[in-house]
Formats: sequence, structure tokens, C-alpha cells
Amino acid sequence: MIMKSSGPDFYDKLEVFNIYTEHRSRAESPNESMEQPIVWELIGCPRGLEVLDLGCGDARVAKKFKQLSALKYVGVEGSSRMIASATQNIEGPFSQVIHARLEDFEPREVSFDLVVSSLALHYVSDLSAIMVRVKNCLRTGGRFIFSVEHPIITSCNKALENSDIRQAWIVDNYFQRGERTVQWMGDTVTKYHRTTEDFLNELKRVGLQLKNFREAEPHRSHFQDAELWQRRMRIPLFLIVEAVKT
Repeated sequence: MIMKSSGPDFYDKLEVFNIYTEHRSRAESPNESMEQPIVWELIGCPRGLEVLDLGCGDARVAKKFKQLSALKYVGVEGSSRMIASATQNIEGPFSQVIHARLEDFEPREVSFDLVVSSLALHYVSDLSAIMVRVKNCLRTGGRFIFSVEHPIITSCNKALENSDIRQAWIVDNYFQRGERTVQWMGDTVTKYHRTTEDFLNELKRVGLQLKNFREAEPHRSHFQDAELWQRRMRIPLFLIVEAVKT
């Protein structure tokens, strides 16, 4: 019987946490070379903004927001190990982190200019509830920028080959939404598959207006290894969306 691990439970496993930390330290990891450059391109200049980060992980971006003159940073994270790591990256009174699962976190007031979420929402079963809370805590004109694993990835079956580096991606049951239990970073975790259409329709349903839609096409300048860049060009890894509260 396969034991299910939610996102926070998964990252609380020491071996997984260590693999993740080592992975994120690589300049050419997909996060650093593809996802984060697009996220920051969409964020632009955060000067004077009050920022909420849902699924902040180790809150490493708090320092960057401070350097770029944001007014306030609040991170929310469910993993105890991530929270412990995040304490090294926050500085009061500018920044703080709240230990809570995203499903349980309730912003108390309309107080944020920008809500960001980096690769966390595919661990959440009830996306609708999160979207409503985001809208409710955004000021008018405030923006929501989030990234998730691309639906092609969350719908993909494990390749039928013996290789440490995947060479084929088998998309299956694309329109079957819901739980997908997968082997990842040496362990098993539960993610939630949604179609691209689902994300866009959910924004519309809660009253957030789509502003930008990106798939993190890899730029050659972000890769020293030409072969790695060519491999990353084969399939989209991320979906990145910007929406605004009008």
C-alpha cells in the first residue's frame, strides 16, 4: 500500500529536504533557470508593496523583496523544516513567516498589494478556496502571481525506461482531475492534477482578471550547458500566471 504524503509532510522528511536544498542550490535547476526568472519578470519592481507569499518554503525571496524596497513580506508555510530554514532569511519588522498549511490559512484583512505562490498550489486539493482567500486579501489593483507544475507534467505517467534522465513523457488521463501520487526526490508525494483551462476558469470564477500567462520557455542565456538547454526545450515544466483584482 502506497502511503500518501501531503506537500508539507513530504518536505518534513529529512532526506527529501536535503535533496531539495541541494537541488535549489544549482544555478541551472529548473527553478532557478526557468521558473524564477519569469516570476520576477512579472513581479517587476515591488517598491512599496506589501507582499504575501503562499507556500514560501525557506522564504529565500524575502531578502530579495527587501533589497528591492518592498514594504512588507509575509510568508506562509506548512513544513516545519522549511519554517526552521526560513527563520534565517527573515528580518523583523520587515518580514515574518507563519507556520500554517495553505488550506488552513485565513488572511484577516484586505492588506496586500501582491500575493505570490511559487510551485505550491499543485499540492492543494481545494484550489477554489485558496483563490477566494487571495482575492479577499488583495487591495483593488493588487496582483496574484503563481506558478505550478505544468499540467502536462502533473498528467504524465512515469517513463517506461531504465534511465536516471527521463527521455520520454507519456501524457495520460489529462482530463481526469484530482490526486496523482508520484515518485519524486526519492520518495512518494501526492499532487493534484488540473488542466490549464481549470486554472484560468478558476481565476475568472472568483473575479480575478487574467493579465499574463507564461509557460517558462527556457532561455539559452540561463544555461551554460547547451545540451541541458536543448533538453529543457522539449516539454514545458511550469505554468506561470498573473492576475489582477479590478
